[in-house]
Amino acid sequence: MMSDKPILVCTSVNDIKAARNIANKLLTKKYSPCINIVSNNESVYVWNNDIETTNEYILFIKSVKSKFKNIEKLILAMHPYEIPEILAIDINHINMKYLKWMLDYLD
Repeated sequence: MMSDKPILVCTSVNDIKAARNIANKLLTKKYSPCINIVSNNESVYVWNNDIETTNEYILFIKSVKSKFKNIEKLILAMHPYEIPEILAIDINHINMKYLKWMLDYLD
């Protein structure tokens, strides 16, 4: 089914506690079976016409398309940023045993 197509949702935050809170809530709500929090990342971006640099934690959220709106809503509600990055990337190739494990959890 198209709605069960696997996706990788990415967001980043500048606080490990916020990253863990978002991850735990996504897991509890069964919007994702696995989230990686990657630390020691430097983001360089434009904010209010100034170039900013921030150390951030990136969340790699594994899920399916049918869960994206719920994931987005939860991130927007919990995220410390005014305009958080929320990207969804289609996964075109995936280990079938991993996909089954994901779908079994998300069902």
